[in-house]
Amino acid sequence: MLRVLASFIFNFIKIAKKVISVLLLLFFIWFGYNFYLVFSESVERGNNEEVAAVEAFNKTLSKTTSLFEKIPKSIDIQNPFTNPYAEKENIREIFIETRGVPEAYMIIISYDEIKEGVPIKRENPLRFETWFYKEPYNSKVIFENGFFKGEKNIGETEGLEENSASPLAFDKKTSKSEIQNIFGKESCILTERAGADVLTTYRFKETNNTPLAAVTFVNERLISATVGIVFLSDNEQELCK
Repeated sequence: MLRVLASFIFNFIKIAKKVISVLLLLFFIWFGYNFYLVFSESVERGNNEEVAAVEAFNKTLSKTTSLFEKIPKSIDIQNPFTNPYAEKENIREIFIETRGVPEAYMIIISYDEIKEGVPIKRENPLRFETWFYKEPYNSKVIFENGFFKGEKNIGETEGLEENSASPLAFDKKTSKSEIQNIFGKESCILTERAGADVLTTYRFKETNNTPLAAVTFVNERLISATVGIVFLSDNEQELCK
């Protein structure tokens, strides 16, 4: 009886090993094929291979994660395919780790959206970012709510200077005092009304330690930050009069 049972277990293990080997092979073929499709499509959009590889790995691993999330929650096992790029900050951190802080960037945070001509408060604010890198990248990188949306080549980048103020320092909770901690005392403050709201813009001239910058609040909420570049209105000749 024991000999029969041992033989059964041995044969079962052999079959299980073969099945697992076949499943792993199929999985790696599937993963590689999906990675290749996303990578090729990203390169065709003009992204370089470094960014395309990160995007392909991110999307393919997210797709893999969604498959394994279908395992019944009653089975208490850790998902081995957890996406390391799922955190919103992560992909931007990767850019900064590999390329450094962008020489210039624009951040816009929108709290309302227009529906049928009427402003409606968003359930979650929309954060839109454009980062500019000079040589050797000569590119602008776009993020929406922390997720990578694409990269495009740009031509002229001679005016961009090295920047130490990371875009990750800004979020919807950033206060005016925190802005001053980053850039020092403002060079000027511009105030204007928009209906019941008050728009306050702090402008900072470039120093040896900090870049040119302009940060705008609506009432007490951060709505935009331009660092390394500042846009002036048609009637303005200087950053501060």
